[in-house]
Amino acid sequence: MDHIGGIDVNCDSTYMLMLEAQNRGFLLYHYTPEDLFLENGEVVALLSEVKLFPGKKEFFSLSAPKRVNLSSLDIIFIRQDPPFNMHYITTTYLLEKLGNKVLLINNPTEIRNAPEKLLACDFKEYMPETLVSENVSVIEEFANNFNQIIVKPLYACGGEGVSKHVKPFDKLREAIFAIKKEYNTPCMVQRYLPEIKIGDLRVILACGKIIGQVLRVPQNDSVAANFHAGGLAKDVELTPKQKKISEELGKILLERKLYFVGLDFIGDYLTEINVTSPTGIQEINSFRNYDITKNIWDEFLSIA
Repeated sequence: MDHIGGIDVNCDSTYMLMLEAQNRGFLLYHYTPEDLFLENGEVVALLSEVKLFPGKKEFFSLSAPKRVNLSSLDIIFIRQDPPFNMHYITTTYLLEKLGNKVLLINNPTEIRNAPEKLLACDFKEYMPETLVSENVSVIEEFANNFNQIIVKPLYACGGEGVSKHVKPFDKLREAIFAIKKEYNTPCMVQRYLPEIKIGDLRVILACGKIIGQVLRVPQNDSVAANFHAGGLAKDVELTPKQKKISEELGKILLERKLYFVGLDFIGDYLTEINVTSPTGIQEINSFRNYDITKNIWDEFLSIA
């Protein structure tokens, strides 16, 4: 994961996963991607034992790091936030060399082969009209089919770089060039869905099962509803179509060894599938009288 010292314990999902593991008696180790290496064919990392102290200002402690062959562990969580770049891809190359020796959540080969915005395109029948391109003329031609579109960088997260454009799209080129310059990625362009004003739904899947959901409501006319972008949490029930799609995708993603997944919906349209470091646990918990992390861990241990 990214360094634990930089997380917000009031909203971080990785923290919740770690805390429940600690409560169940697991010995926890922490390392950042730069501490992972391949030595004589063995996947090794500099691990620090981590202990959590909920409710305290100093909420964690780390021991001095030690070299550990990762094949000796039981479960490894990959909880590094995007950007999905060559550093991230290298991490997946190294971790996949562990094969079936360790339960990896999520499977690094599948993460690499299916970055989240592109993974959703495997299920185009559930998506709004979508284009992935960095060619300006191709994007403009696609955009002209609609009165309003959404443009976002392909490999960013947390609502970064998302913008709305209305015909005659006078600032579209500017947005495309800005994404190329800042994120160095192609664009994903989608037909604008007015249902975003109601919110962007996050559904959490664990081992293919629906664990919970939360509506992320954008603020101040923003088109980005992500919590990192200022979206507010609201309790909501799944529509029949959202439930049907979630159940169908859950089975397919489980077969791909994508065990912890966040599906994103605007209205009844699927917009993204998050497999790198899905979030939303604490926001869902805020509307429940129980901690869904327990249910998530029950599912993980059923396949361990």
